[in-house]
Amino acid sequence: MYDWDLPPVVAAEPAPTLCPALIEGLRVRPPDRANPVATECIDRYAAIAGEVLHQYETSDDTTVRAASADILTRLWLRRRLPSAIKHQLVDRYAGIAIGQELLPRPGLNLRVTTATSFPFPSVVFTVRSLRYRNGRPEQGLNSSSKTAALEQRTVQLAGMSTAADLRGNSYAFDVVLDEMVGNAVVWRKVIRTKWITAR
Repeated sequence: MYDWDLPPVVAAEPAPTLCPALIEGLRVRPPDRANPVATECIDRYAAIAGEVLHQYETSDDTTVRAASADILTRLWLRRRLPSAIKHQLVDRYAGIAIGQELLPRPGLNLRVTTATSFPFPSVVFTVRSLRYRNGRPEQGLNSSSKTAALEQRTVQLAGMSTAADLRGNSYAFDVVLDEMVGNAVVWRKVIRTKWITAR
């Protein structure tokens, strides 16, 4: 038998992916982490991320809230979460606070820290800050550092320490969070702290 006598090879069609339904009534069904197609399924939620966020915020069912949060964090880690949803999550569930450590001597020690109430993913940001004094920028953007700024723990993002007696001066910070892929900024959030008057 010659090669030209063999039947043509027909490529097998890929098996259909069995992803769970995206929305079942008002409940999100998350992909099973143990399922080998779970990663492929999670990407399907990107198109309805706004609905998933709404469900997280409005459901009284803790299981549904946990599933919705899991979907949003996994989409973020896979860089499939829309920027608008990232902004909403940070605006609603991440706080940047400025505080003064009182010293036993003249001087000023300010700390800018995070506090979160959502299980943000451990995404590393390039963090920069701009300090304001009495309504005016006091210096340019500080040199950057890299940190998982939105983790569910207190993270210091910026600060200042000086021996000068600066009581009565008011301070605030702009904190710039840059999510990076290589050398490219793929998402940016700028957050202004409240003003604090040095005591």
